[in-house]
Amino acid sequence: MQKLRTTAKVLLIVAAMSFFATEYASAQSLVGPAVRTEVKVLSPETTYKFSLGNPNLNPVITALAFSNDKNTFLVGGDNHMIYFGNANEGVDSRTGKAVERATFQRAQEFDALEDWVRAIAVNPAVPTEIAALSQNGQIVVKDLGTNSKRNIDSNLRGAHAMDYSPNGKVLAVCGFDSYVVFYDAVSLESLTKWKTPGESSTTLKFSPDGRLFALGGRDGVIRVWNTEDGKTLADFALTNAATQDNPNPTTQRARAVCFSPSGSLVAAAGDANQIMVWDLTTGKRAAALNVDGRKIYSLVFCDETTLAAGDSVNDVTVWNIPEQKMIAIGQGRKKGSKDNEASHSNESENAYTLGHTGTVSALIYDNARKTLFSGSFDTTVIKWQLP
Repeated sequence: MQKLRTTAKVLLIVAAMSFFATEYASAQSLVGPAVRTEVKVLSPETTYKFSLGNPNLNPVITALAFSNDKNTFLVGGDNHMIYFGNANEGVDSRTGKAVERATFQRAQEFDALEDWVRAIAVNPAVPTEIAALSQNGQIVVKDLGTNSKRNIDSNLRGAHAMDYSPNGKVLAVCGFDSYVVFYDAVSLESLTKWKTPGESSTTLKFSPDGRLFALGGRDGVIRVWNTEDGKTLADFALTNAATQDNPNPTTQRARAVCFSPSGSLVAAAGDANQIMVWDLTTGKRAAALNVDGRKIYSLVFCDETTLAAGDSVNDVTVWNIPEQKMIAIGQGRKKGSKDNEASHSNESENAYTLGHTGTVSALIYDNARKTLFSGSFDTTVIKWQLP
């Protein structure tokens, strides 16, 4: 009898352990069957504090761009200015001198900006030429080599996104209007306007070879054009995943779009509960990545099968597209957490090492160094080393 009781106790313990293990795995699950223990947790390699000396005036970050050599990154936000940061730890790429961590050099050349900086773009054909877009539709193009500066008004309401074509000949801009404007990158004269699927556009991108162009906005339609003839190649709908309570979900606002390095895939995300990836060679959906209701503000392909996303819960996530699962996460700190409070209690070297505390609004990726830079509403830029 004693033996039976002992055996029963062992079975109960095993059953309990199995139950809690199952529940733990379920609680840690982020994408379908994948569990948190399968996801690599990233640690910030370097954190740059976008500080102007007054904690009440530190601007939120909404724009990031690499210089063509990837040694400098440019950052802009709601204080109407652009700053240069050194992408190489401890070295100012402009002077070659050692600098303190988390410092920025103000780009005096862009002091003419009149509104919130929504986008920054570097001309692929002219390494010293930088364009900045203000929310009021103003475009400032500065050539740091020749010191020339051009300033035009796109007349776009709520200007939001901008990109150079890969050959550097065309500059595309969109905003809260029903068209996207293409400018000659040399003369800055308007070349053409294309009708957009909705009345408000928030994201656009040229494909790496320049043959395609994608745009999305408030209506949730991702339109892909052929740039050679201006004809629509495809319209894709960014929607929530169907659920039992909502079997026919409506389209959701798009906030980010990007192409894979080959240009054969286009990914988009925003207010939907999934990141969607489409194969442009077949016109079919290649992946739907479950993001559990978080809003996605930024996307960038790291390679043909890997996609990084920045979201509204302060995380940077990295996804394997063929397997449709998360493979790495740079975890943000939530408001009111002890880590969050500790990070703001001092300005020591270790004060900003635990992730973002605000929406991750911008992402750029350096394939050669396998480093990802993220900009956030929390006024920091974080450099992540990917596996």
